[in-house]
Amino acid sequence: MLEAIKRKIESAQDLYSVVKTMKALAAVNIHYHARAVEAITEYHQSIEMGFQALLKEKPEILKKPILRNERRMGIIVFGSQRGMAGKFNVMIANSFMEWEQAKAFDYAQLKIAVIGERAE
Repeated sequence: MLEAIKRKIESAQDLYSVVKTMKALAAVNIHYHARAVEAITEYHQSIEMGFQALLKEKPEILKKPILRNERRMGIIVFGSQRGMAGKFNVMIANSFMEWEQAKAFDYAQLKIAVIGERAE
């Protein structure tokens, strides 16, 4: 009987250790996700400010076409601001150039905006 009680105590201690570890992991995950939410919020604000600056600098982008059959196209290329994204900016630029070469554009009707210093 004493041996059975001893095993139950050991089992409870093991369970306590597992629960304690799970709580620590949950706390780390909560902190990680809270930081991710902050980063996404900052990114959203940066994109919004970029659009505001673009529209302030180039308000003609919002003009409606004068002719009904006039077609205008706008392209926004998103890159990174710093060179910490590996080959991301090169991949974005190459993908855009391949896409651009595959299409036939009237460049008078095409507006291109590049966001991110390293993607320019």
